Amino acid sequence: MNRRKLGPPPSWIPTAKPPQETEAGDAADPLKNIFSASRTARLGDSEDETLLQTLNNRKQQITPATVIGELTTMLFAERRKPAPFSEILLSPSSNADVRDARNLRLVILAHNHTHSSGNTVSIARKKSAAFLSHYGVGPRRYRNTLVFVAPDPGKLEELLEELRSYLAWKSMIELPGGLEPRLVERCKAQVVKVAERREIALQEAFGWVLAPHQTEPGGPVEWEELSLSAQGKSLAESVALTLAAAGLIRMDDLGLAEDINSARAWLGDSIHSGAQLADEFARHLYLPRLIDDRILQNALHTALNAGIKPRQGSGGPKKVCSASIRLDQDDLARIAPQLLSKLLSVVSAVDLKLTLQIDALVPDTARAQLEEILTEHTNKS
Repeated sequence: MNRRKLGPPPSWIPTAKPPQETEAGDAADPLKNIFSASRTARLGDSEDETLLQTLNNRKQQITPATVIGELTTMLFAERRKPAPFSEILLSPSSNADVRDARNLRLVILAHNHTHSSGNTVSIARKKSAAFLSHYGVGPRRYRNTLVFVAPDPGKLEELLEELRSYLAWKSMIELPGGLEPRLVERCKAQVVKVAERREIALQEAFGWVLAPHQTEPGGPVEWEELSLSAQGKSLAESVALTLAAAGLIRMDDLGLAEDINSARAWLGDSIHSGAQLADEFARHLYLPRLIDDRILQNALHTALNAGIKPRQGSGGPKKVCSASIRLDQDDLARIAPQLLSKLLSVVSAVDLKLTLQIDALVPDTARAQLEEILTEHTNKS
């Protein structure tokens, strides 16, 4: 075979410049980029295959317990962001783990307490019903303060696979083994991508909202099954927005006066204070579920006046009536003799002036009668 010597390089390939003559940013060798591109084209598939094989090997080394541990870490991070709920209860194992409290709380069921669409006997439904009905060994008092979130079995598997991939990519950065530096850089980029996806995957996996309610007192407990539709900054925020859109939670006092008016037929006239009314709202599933007691306080002033229609025989909306009447010392001696003796020990009987402040919610029709009673008492004094 005849071998012919190569001639001098073509004129378009200049000889390498000395380093001091190379302009900033220019490659010393104009063919360097061409050779690099060629190398990438030749080895790119090989590098991808190396990364994929290493990734699969690392994923096989990660145990299911490690993946569940990573999921638990994510859920603990969500528990630190309970707003607008007052608290997040994470994976309770017994009724005693869910306190019987008046504030509205979100219960995130354990990863193995799954629920699927239309499944009325899912383990999530059974667990939620058990938590709702009892606290410890006794009946639960505040049942209208619990909302449950359950994982979907299919979406949960997808999330666990995402977490396994995340842990595998992360291990390839921390313990690269024989990976070249440029491949480690590609691993870092993958970690960022998977980390972003897993936040969304968490809300998709824990995507079933279970909210109990009743249409009327004594009626059966019905369970609303909602797919998590709203995307908030946190799982709790997404749940609250989904419930609000379905009308299953009150996040402000808009329309709450009408709710109170509707509930009066059930509550009767036994409610004498805002705290007592808030207690009733927290107890009964047929009343609106409130995100915070404060919105009830904001609505009470309106509800006690124009917001509530008068009940039959009440004589109209009640308004505050204030009066101050003078008391005889004999009256105080009968009502509170110990108080009178203490007062007389520091002030003389001549200088002691006793008055009684009266503040009452009185219908307009009864206002004249109350004023007559007060006037009569004052004249007798």
